[in-house]
Amino acid sequence: MEQQNATAERDLTSRRRSPLERFSDTVFRLWRGPEAWRAFLLGLLAALSLPPLFVLPVLWIVVPALLRLYAGAGSWKRTVWLAWCFGFGFNLAGLFWVTEPILIMARQFWWAVPFAAPGLAAATAFYMVIPALFVQRLRPGLAMIFVFAGAWVMSNLAQQFLFTGFPWNYWGADWSLPGWAGTVMIQPAAWGGIHFLTLLTVFVAGLPLLGRRGWFAAVGVLAVWAGLGLWRVAQPSPGLRKLTIAMVQPEFPVPGSFTQKALEKRWHEDLAMTRKALAEAGSGPKAVVWPETASPALLQHNGQARAAIADIAGKAPVLAGSFRYTKSGQLRNSLIAVDGSGPPAAIYDKWKLVPFGEYVPSWLPLKILPGQSSTPGPGPRTLHVKGGPPGGPMICDESTSPGEIVDGKVRPAWLPNTHDNGT
Repeated sequence: MEQQNATAERDLTSRRRSPLERFSDTVFRLWRGPEAWRAFLLGLLAALSLPPLFVLPVLWIVVPALLRLYAGAGSWKRTVWLAWCFGFGFNLAGLFWVTEPILIMARQFWWAVPFAAPGLAAATAFYMVIPALFVQRLRPGLAMIFVFAGAWVMSNLAQQFLFTGFPWNYWGADWSLPGWAGTVMIQPAAWGGIHFLTLLTVFVAGLPLLGRRGWFAAVGVLAVWAGLGLWRVAQPSPGLRKLTIAMVQPEFPVPGSFTQKALEKRWHEDLAMTRKALAEAGSGPKAVVWPETASPALLQHNGQARAAIADIAGKAPVLAGSFRYTKSGQLRNSLIAVDGSGPPAAIYDKWKLVPFGEYVPSWLPLKILPGQSSTPGPGPRTLHVKGGPPGGPMICDESTSPGEIVDGKVRPAWLPNTHDNGT
């Protein structure tokens, strides 16, 4: 009788527990396993391979260890959880920069700082589930490595196009090393873009799963990779026209200040550096490129600001970053082609925007950006300015969207990419 009463009491207690309590118990049981912590730490370790650190050798540790975790997960639910833990660690470290726009108004929105990067990392971590499920039933071996590399690229493509797209932290970009080494190793991008680079990276990083022979194979593939890169860099480029471009970038802290005083200081530095660049160029560049949002004035409507640029630039058109408003009152992050003191010669509007950096999703009832959220432009566009070849501009992170950054109907001859902290 006492045993029956105890059983009944446990059943009653179980029925009284809320769904939130039962969910919390489930999460705790999943997280309690050492594999989950290992996956999380592997994600943090993998983030060291990203720019600007470029510690690529960590991937030869991370990928084999991750594949062994997935092979021993035992169930698809456990695999999903481990993949999410890995993705959360990886993106938590790789997306730290999303807090920078909030720091501009830190006194007002300090409370959002602890949530911005973890929240975005928690969402993007789900993309890591795709390659994990593809290999969950495979045994460690060459086939597993092939499938994992292909599925990883599929997850990157999903991240690029789903939910407005957020193509960030691609492993193919790890090879954009500064200097000569990076120039050589990124050459396969000419044959398949960053996704091909990512495919090669994941495959080579997974080869140590095969043991000693895998390590030898990885070294061999890297040697062939470097050899092809050297060969391609050494090839002449027939028909390539010499194009002199003056690129202007004053030094300023990140996150930058958006006070009127700070913006005017940047403006005068841009003008002074433009004058110096034109004097050093001799015969004169075909164009001058300013940073993103360089102008404190709305260049589309401010004739005095355009005249100030034209007085210094002379015949060289200036592609200057500036905010602008559409006729319907929408704010755009734009690149204004200033060619003389008249109306803008051309306008390009950024169309790939950073969530929480340039806009807040409409479904989120929060205001954590200074001023008004930006709205996306219509898409890629080729700009034609007098005296120079057609250009396909990109603003900041738009360069991370492979296959989408140029107008396919009117292809450009060069690709200026402007940033708020570099050009």
